[in-house]
Amino acid sequence: MIGKFVSKRSPIHKLSPISKVLSILFLTIGVIVSSNYLDYLILSLMLLVMVPLSKISFSTYLKGLKSIMFLITFAIVIQLLYSGVMPAVESTIRIVLILMFAEVLTFTTRPTDLASSIEDFLKIFGTPLKTRQELSMIMMIAMRFAPVMVEEVDRITKSQIARGAKIDSGRIWERMKSLVSITVPLMASAVRKSEEIALAMEVRRFKPGVPRSRYRSYSWGIGEWILTTSSLILIVLVLIFRNP
Repeated sequence: MIGKFVSKRSPIHKLSPISKVLSILFLTIGVIVSSNYLDYLILSLMLLVMVPLSKISFSTYLKGLKSIMFLITFAIVIQLLYSGVMPAVESTIRIVLILMFAEVLTFTTRPTDLASSIEDFLKIFGTPLKTRQELSMIMMIAMRFAPVMVEEVDRITKSQIARGAKIDSGRIWERMKSLVSITVPLMASAVRKSEEIALAMEVRRFKPGVPRSRYRSYSWGIGEWILTTSSLILIVLVLIFRNP
């Protein structure tokens, strides 16, 4: 699922996090400005290159999409109702491409390294140290929290079904009422985990604005140049073939 790191020894894993952030940012912009199926094909070819290089099975990427299939389905339905079939198809392709590019980033980059890269990226714009550290910490906690909460929802749902709760059957109103048996334990679990994180940060004397050392350091090499340059070239190609 998006936000969960998958440990592998691959060329993508070894790259500098900041190069991956910049590359995915460029590719996401390319998806947004795309206007025809040729653009989507060009971006899909880049995705088909990055997925094997990450040495993570394609089924793992599909499982990540499955966890948020409800949001994808909701977006498709809205497009079908208000815009028609073809805009719905294009929106689906865009959403899937953006999510899979995000999966490549999060699957191959540790949350701590990703937060550090965001901090370095904000430094380019002259953002104060305290603000950079706070934003990177928020992002790292959110990325670590998301997979945990999805697993917690799955665990609570299975527990309630085992107790006889009818979550997947009945009328819409009955299903909404049964969701309370999931929402309340989930909120309690989220509050408890938040308190644990806050206590752990306090014990470790975390204080934004104070320079900190890093466990890992990355250099900018040939692989980083190839990744970012190829992403920029793809954006240029998308703009060239873009419909007027």
